[in-house]
Amino acid sequence: MFSNHMGFKEEDAVKTIRDLLNYNDMSKIRVILNSIVPNIFSNSDVKSKFKEVLVNMYNAEDLGYLKELLNDFLRIYNQYKGVFHFGLCSEEFRNKFKRSDFNNPFELNRFREIIARIIEHGKDYQKETIGEFFISPRGEERHRIAWFVKDNMVYFCEPFHHDREYENFCDNASKRRILKGNYHKWNYVEEFMPLNLKAA
Repeated sequence: MFSNHMGFKEEDAVKTIRDLLNYNDMSKIRVILNSIVPNIFSNSDVKSKFKEVLVNMYNAEDLGYLKELLNDFLRIYNQYKGVFHFGLCSEEFRNKFKRSDFNNPFELNRFREIIARIIEHGKDYQKETIGEFFISPRGEERHRIAWFVKDNMVYFCEPFHHDREYENFCDNASKRRILKGNYHKWNYVEEFMPLNLKAA
């Protein structure tokens, strides 16, 4: 699929970089990135950011850091293109909504409301901090979402009900046994169809 990138246009290269976020082989990701020529990017900020990725990708000690470099590049590219995204959601977040206790109209609607408010208000939305995460909303609410903000982008980690599973998460997060790096394969939350945020 990624056998030859020479001669790719800017849009093709960006799509390739976005696809790499789903790869787990660091050496293969580096080979593919090295095959993309920085000069294909017309915007100077985008070009500089990609050169930064190429320089720093060999300093990446783990896959999570390497993918952070790619996400930073995509953020700069989206800013240049004027593309606004609501936020990112993890694979763990998406998988939770496959469960019957989350995947029903009432639950989806309530979580959609909470997510929309977090997107609208960001760090100003009601929250408490547990370990590396914000937890919203506060108070006597059955529904909870663990999230954080990086580079003005909201990352939705996992939804919860206020139950034993949630209490275990809070205990582990407060003791730094669960960290941001435990969440993987980030996709744009507005593209997660069960929540249908574009129609909200």
